[in-house]
Amino acid sequence: MTYHHNSYDFNMIQTQKPMTTPQLEGTACKPRRTEAVKRLLLNLFLLTTGSCIFAVGVNAILVPQKFISGGVIGVALVLHYLIPGLSIGLTYFLLNIPLILLGWFSVSRKFVLYTCFGMAVFSLATALIVPPPIPIDNPILAAILAGIICGAGGGIILRSRGSVGGIDILAVFL
Repeated sequence: MTYHHNSYDFNMIQTQKPMTTPQLEGTACKPRRTEAVKRLLLNLFLLTTGSCIFAVGVNAILVPQKFISGGVIGVALVLHYLIPGLSIGLTYFLLNIPLILLGWFSVSRKFVLYTCFGMAVFSLATALIVPPPIPIDNPILAAILAGIICGAGGGIILRSRGSVGGIDILAVFL
C-alpha cells in the first residue's frame, strides 16, 4: 500500500488508545496555556502602562491648559470644564458604556473585555495620577508636548489587543 501525505490508515487510528488526562498534561497543553497567560499579562501590562501615560498627559497638560482632545475624552474634558469638580475619569467611563454595549454585540468579546480593563485603568489613572502641571507658556509647545505624551500612551495601548474605549471601539466596529 502506498502512502501519500494526505492518506490515512483508518485501521491504525482505530487501534490506538485514547490518551488519558495525565498523558495530555505533558503535551502541548501546557505550552499553549503558558503562552496564553503570557499574552494576557503582556496585554494587561500594555493597557495599564499606556493608560497611565495617557492620563499623565491629560492631567499635566490638557487640563491645566484647558485643551480639548478629540473623541470621547474630548467630550469628557468639555463637561469637566463646564461643570467644575466633575471627574474626567468617571465621565469618560460613563460616556463609554453605550460604545461598550455596541462592541459587546458586534465586535470580539475578547477585545471588549480588554477594553473594559483599559477603560477602568484609564478612569482610575485620571483620578489618582495627578502630576503637577507642566508650566508651559507657549500653547503651541504645550499642544506638541501633549500630543507626544498622549500619543505615546495611545501607541502603547494600541500594541495590546484592546483599547481604552471611545472612538477605538467604533473604528473596530466599522
